[in-house]
Amino acid sequence: MTRTFRPFDLVQLPNLDAAGAQTLGAEVIAVATGKTLPPPIAEALADLTAAHQALKKAAEQRLPSADAGNPASQAADMALDAAWSSLFTLLRGWSKLPDHSHADVAATLLGQVFPDKLRFTQLPFKLEWAESDTRLRTIDSRGLAKDLETLGATPALIQLRKLHAQYGEVLDITTPSNPQPAANIRDALEVFRDSLRVYVVRVAASERQQDPSSADLALELVAPIERWEVTHAATAAPEAAPPPPPTPTPAAEPPVAALVTTPAR
Repeated sequence: MTRTFRPFDLVQLPNLDAAGAQTLGAEVIAVATGKTLPPPIAEALADLTAAHQALKKAAEQRLPSADAGNPASQAADMALDAAWSSLFTLLRGWSKLPDHSHADVAATLLGQVFPDKLRFTQLPFKLEWAESDTRLRTIDSRGLAKDLETLGATPALIQLRKLHAQYGEVLDITTPSNPQPAANIRDALEVFRDSLRVYVVRVAASERQQDPSSADLALELVAPIERWEVTHAATAAPEAAPPPPPTPTPAAEPPVAALVTTPAR
């Protein structure tokens, strides 16, 4: 049987998922940061740091993008909100005009297009797009564009359609996007594990009998890994030992009088 002495064979790491590897990697790197390290350890630390960064990036790409953090999405959202608010204000203004036929038309449109007023403009971006799309389709399916034209709201409707279309494009809803392929988190995790094993081997090999301080440094550098096994290995608390059985209470001694036998008469 062929023996191998690669870091994979020599170093047994604790069980690590992606989240655990990110945390442990941060602890190991933090302990080594700022210390004067032998070149082999410094080199392994640089590789470990790069693998740790790649792992964090891969984990980040697994999460859905936050539309609220995208400046283009924010700008498109504000523009669409303003357009809907403008149409709502126009209709509400007409609905308040007394004794005018346009008031009834405007009030009907408000009820059909804005049943909840402008609350839908406060929804998360993609949900707001869906509500906006529903209202525009309602206008088309019910022939409400003619009523809006009567109120002079056709330019507002045209602008609404334009901004709604732009909103869908910015949010990658109505146009196919070409995202960069996401990093494979399994591969990134495996690279991190291998880098950590190499790091541990380099640290262990740095101990020299002639230099006791080298052993202290080595212990300090791998301490997070040793603590991790103790702290994170057990997933459930051990069952509590059953309480000892109660100590039997001795029977009370009978009173002295009871111990005296009364002679039979």
